[in-house]
Amino acid sequence: MNRNLNVGFLGGKKKMEILQMLTLQPKLAILDETDSGLDVDYVHILVNGQIVATSSVELAKEIEENGYEKYIN
Repeated sequence: MNRNLNVGFLGGKKKMEILQMLTLQPKLAILDETDSGLDVDYVHILVNGQIVATSSVELAKEIEENGYEKYIN
């Protein structure tokens, strides 16, 4: 109770962020580096606030190889 949130968790930070989301129940949550330490299940591409593509980990691999250009135009 006497320390800052997410301080001193080394490796458990992502779990704490998810716990906070479950507690606060936001309508929308956007996490930075969501694949850090977690398995990638679904991949969504957001352009101008709209989801323009949803797929599996294969979409993430495609983006790594080819970039986002195809989805922006």
